Amino acid sequence: PDGNELYWSMGKDIWFTHRSEGGAWTEPRALTLGEEGPYEYDNPFITPDGQKLFFTRWDSEHGKETIWSARRSASGWSDPRPLSEKVNGMRLHWSLSVSDSGTLYFQGSREDGYGKGDIYASKLVGGEYQEPVNLGPVINTAATETCPYIAPDESYLLYNHIDDRDREHSGILISYRDDSGQWLPPVIVIGGASGEGGLSPRISPDGKYMFYVIGDEGAWWVPTASFP
Repeated sequence: PDGNELYWSMGKDIWFTHRSEGGAWTEPRALTLGEEGPYEYDNPFITPDGQKLFFTRWDSEHGKETIWSARRSASGWSDPRPLSEKVNGMRLHWSLSVSDSGTLYFQGSREDGYGKGDIYASKLVGGEYQEPVNLGPVINTAATETCPYIAPDESYLLYNHIDDRDREHSGILISYRDDSGQWLPPVIVIGGASGEGGLSPRISPDGKYMFYVIGDEGAWWVPTASFP
């Protein structure tokens, strides 16, 4: 969040670089995230306070993918641990986002789903993540919902809606919460018939800009003041 560290996935590892005292970026290197094994690491997400790192670990030997987290320490990221079986018992997790309160949002796949991929939320209670809850038919459809970004205060949710049969209403959507905590019908931020599309929306720490990617065209941005 302070702009002095950068994390990304490449190959089988999560890599990082940070600014030196002189302002230059250090040589990138892979993070050490637990014991060695047939693992692939992906989907790094730093919490809004900068103190916790979430990521996914794919175990190719057992064909299982799980969510892990690690806490910041003086020496880096310490004691990586898997989330509770209530969360990791699901078959699929993808594209993580965490609010100020610790609530985890992700794309998942489960029997109670509405389509090819749905968005779920799991609350942190007593230090343990609870049974993930499907966000319901206002957010999830028979198509694919993925790449959620939750506002730190959980006042709005950005995500991708992908429907090859209805490109008019595909793209990056936003849903706001009403006073009772219910999600309101989403509206398109980027995409639709223009074909602009875009994936993986992320908001800058100051809340002023949204960043996203478009295939081979790379990264794009738009001011959040333009949101509907």
